[in-house]
Amino acid sequence: MEDGELHVLSFDEGTQEEGGGAGPGLAGGWGTRREEAGPGWLRALLGRLLGRPAEEVPLVRDQYGRPRLEGLPIGLCVCRDDGRLIVALAHRMTVAVSAHCVPEVFSGAAFLPFTPRERQVVDSVQEPQQPWLLARLWARKEAALRLWGPGRLSLADEVNALPGGRGGAVLVPGPVPGSGHALRRAYVVDLPTAVPDRVVSAATSGPLRTVRTWQAGCTAPEAVMA
Repeated sequence: MEDGELHVLSFDEGTQEEGGGAGPGLAGGWGTRREEAGPGWLRALLGRLLGRPAEEVPLVRDQYGRPRLEGLPIGLCVCRDDGRLIVALAHRMTVAVSAHCVPEVFSGAAFLPFTPRERQVVDSVQEPQQPWLLARLWARKEAALRLWGPGRLSLADEVNALPGGRGGAVLVPGPVPGSGHALRRAYVVDLPTAVPDRVVSAATSGPLRTVRTWQAGCTAPEAVMA
């Protein structure tokens, strides 16, 4: 992996790789059921991605219980949203992911975590497109907030996640000593999905140069940007 590079792997936790296998792999398609892969499924997957034996993968957990790679210049995010398991790796950056299904309908309360500008944009599109746009904005917003640690969702209505920021930048309030917040940048990219009623976004702590995604059953990545 090179600087500014993001790799995202996504599969259905209910699928199983043909012929069994010790965990999700890349050769011949992948999508092994996590429960059947055993407790070392993530270490085995990372070993295949990093080209080293699973037992040599320096996988640890941070103070919040989230997995990370100790001593390697690679940010790691494992996300389970709406029945999908997503593993993201970013070179020399931290990374977070958010995935959601598009609701068929939504109530007025769904607008609460959005800024006035975001609400205006949603109101400006045709009604059948509004649920998809709301889901897309929420995935972008949640990924950006997750990037800077847990407990940030209460600040959602202060974050403008509309596309258009330079390099995909979204400004996120971060706590500072004493009281108040300082703005931090999250670089957000929207990722392709295999189904039209699902949205996925990733956020990184630095600008992206290359984004590649794998879907379950695929052997070649899809380049989002390069």
